Amino acid sequence: TVKLLRWASVALLAVSHINSRNASIVGSETLSRIPNNFHVSYRLANTDYGPAGAVKALSAWESSGDLQKMSALVGIASSRGAKVVSPIANLYNLPVTSFDAPNRELADKAMYPTFSRTNPGSAPMFRAMAGIFQYFGWSAFNILSDDSPTSMTHMSELMTAANEHGISVVTTHVFLEGGTSSSEKLHAGMEIEKAVKALASVMRNSSSASRSLVTVFFSFQSKDMAQVLEYGMQQEIMGEGFVWLHVDRGIHLENLLNSRAAAGFLRMSFRPTSHRTADNALDKTDDRNVIWHEAIAEWGEYMQTNMKWLQCDDCSPWQDKVLAKSSRAAVEADAAALDSAYDAIWATVIGLASARQAGDPDVTTHIRTGGNKGGFQGASGVVSFDADGERASLGLTYSLENIQGATQHDHVSHLGTYEESRGFKREIGALPYWKGGRMGWDAP
Repeated sequence: TVKLLRWASVALLAVSHINSRNASIVGSETLSRIPNNFHVSYRLANTDYGPAGAVKALSAWESSGDLQKMSALVGIASSRGAKVVSPIANLYNLPVTSFDAPNRELADKAMYPTFSRTNPGSAPMFRAMAGIFQYFGWSAFNILSDDSPTSMTHMSELMTAANEHGISVVTTHVFLEGGTSSSEKLHAGMEIEKAVKALASVMRNSSSASRSLVTVFFSFQSKDMAQVLEYGMQQEIMGEGFVWLHVDRGIHLENLLNSRAAAGFLRMSFRPTSHRTADNALDKTDDRNVIWHEAIAEWGEYMQTNMKWLQCDDCSPWQDKVLAKSSRAAVEADAAALDSAYDAIWATVIGLASARQAGDPDVTTHIRTGGNKGGFQGASGVVSFDADGERASLGLTYSLENIQGATQHDHVSHLGTYEESRGFKREIGALPYWKGGRMGWDAP
């Protein structure tokens, strides 16, 4: 797809910037961590976004002797691919830096010791959510969630973050994720109704000193989400005085049929806010042959042969369509991944340069320490890692949005952003729209 090709383009742009000493995105301090005489060469392979393609590429490089000459691997955007590639890379003592593999199991450094990633997992977002709870003065909340593995992981991470911030989880209510058959969907609907009723009962229990009217809602199937809204309206827990917050993974509540129930919802995306730094930089690349040149023509021919839709009447060669303004990431989450891809190259090269200067074969540690100088400025913000190679929260900015009004003509408002070092910052002129229609920063 164009999205995947823009990922590759951004990575190649980062290589070009490093070799040409271009600090337009990262700034002079980041650039100073790489010696003037340090240049990067690379091999580019198409993995078909999966483990089979990744293994095929590694096998080809191993057979040609190229793998033994490599110093690091960057990319491996899919979690399935990363799980296969990382153990193989470890046999060659090669660090692996991913920019979009989100699976939590990759944090197991006993299994994946040389794996790091510039894309943050969901844990930093939940720490941001807990910080926003503190801002509004909410000391306790409920959780309503489906039983999918992703939701269960998110629920665990939120509970950990809440505990770190001294915030209590009053009750958790889990329902069966909707299936595909009619009987499965019917059973799931009954489970949703049961869970919502149980939540409503707890909320109405005035004798409980620990009760809370604040609820975080996890679900990633539109039908399940619509039923939660419907049953919530029936149980009268979607009105004034109640607070609901949803984690957005691409299905927007305001697009559901029962949009009236969605009015007043707060939401956060699991990805940090992107300024589209890398995405926009592709549009400013004057000489596109700098990043798509003859050395990788074979890869380009493969894409042209297998994706005829890349050809167009007003663009030649096919790279023009990939780098055109019309191909910018439509979704902010995709734009954030482009920033992470750009930063993965810089993080790896900084580590390689530092390790070479120190005469240290442990390149992985140098990558994770920013060349022993800590976090550096990248396209996605301050890029820093913890000891296990996981992206640290510092410098990551998360947006809080609000579904305002109850008609199709109403909109989603950006209320502000949260960053760990400064806390929550209100958007100028923004006012929250709460359940029941009241507006203002005085939270329920």
